[in-house]
Amino acid sequence: MSNDNLNDRPKPIFSKTIRPGGRVYYLDLYPPRNGGSPCLSICELRKDREGKPVKIRLYLYPEAVTEVRSSLEEIEEFLESYTPAPSEA
Repeated sequence: MSNDNLNDRPKPIFSKTIRPGGRVYYLDLYPPRNGGSPCLSICELRKDREGKPVKIRLYLYPEAVTEVRSSLEEIEEFLESYTPAPSEA
């Protein structure tokens, strides 16, 4: 069975939905499996060229969350002062 089958997936222990700029992202923290660590799933549901829904999913484990958060903070700081170069006509 597929990993995306709702009957196969454990229920998240924490969930958050965010809607920046008209897009929708689902952040779900799943309980540990087989004595492992919890897993953060970041999912975007978008439509392909034919209009069919497609799930884009990224899994992060605890050891990656701090580094990803730090990198996102760096990106946010960069974007606060970012000025795009004028396009050449």
